[in-house]
Amino acid sequence: MATNILIGKRRDDICRLLKEKNILSISELSSTLNIPKITVRRDLDYLAKEKRIKKTHGGAIIESTKDYEPPYMIRSLEMVEQKKAIGKLAASLIPDSSLIFIDVGTTLLELAKNLPTDKNISVITNWLPIAEELGKKMFSSLFLLGGKVNCREMSIIGNYPLQFLDDFNIEICFIGLGGISLDHGLTDYTFEEIEMKKQMIQRAKKRIVLADHKKFNRLAPIKICDLSDIDTIITSEGLAEEIKQKYKDFGIEIIVAK
Repeated sequence: MATNILIGKRRDDICRLLKEKNILSISELSSTLNIPKITVRRDLDYLAKEKRIKKTHGGAIIESTKDYEPPYMIRSLEMVEQKKAIGKLAASLIPDSSLIFIDVGTTLLELAKNLPTDKNISVITNWLPIAEELGKKMFSSLFLLGGKVNCREMSIIGNYPLQFLDDFNIEICFIGLGGISLDHGLTDYTFEEIEMKKQMIQRAKKRIVLADHKKFNRLAPIKICDLSDIDTIITSEGLAEEIKQKYKDFGIEIIVAK
């Protein structure tokens, strides 16, 4: 019994360290906890099966849960090819001379990377990595909302960006999220960012969600909106046909990026 308690505490310590550091190697965990590497590997195998962490090459990162999401730099290491496919497809759907909003999220960054420079597209964003990416491309019409910076996500939050949006008529808003379900709609983790998403969904003529297939039937702590408030979801291969059909029956267009 005492041994099981110690093992459980050690595994809890691993999860705690990963939440603090975001990503750690087997060697770092072994040194910090003063346990053999083989023990660390066994613990990581166990925690991965319990879906508390995700194993990486030579280490681990913390798993997203209902109450916790790793910073975007860690999320950018996950589902890389799927996110690239989603971003490329989303960019191809934008008509000439459009004003669009691009939300916070690693899949949204792939959209920015694929935006053409010859279609006279204007972009509003509240995410610094997207502004940086479009700046590299010398994007001619780019608006970065001003306000307080959420340093963990490098996003702009607060009342100032919301007031700035009053002057814009947005054709399409591209939204990221933490989870999506038939019962709970769209959900996410950061209240201030969610306020921005809500404003965009209300203002835009078309509302498109970019979400890999693992976001389906996942519940984050704060609601963004109902399913009826969006038009389209662009997702990755791997979503079961019966799940796709349920969303289509609800009136949501589902597009799979292959």
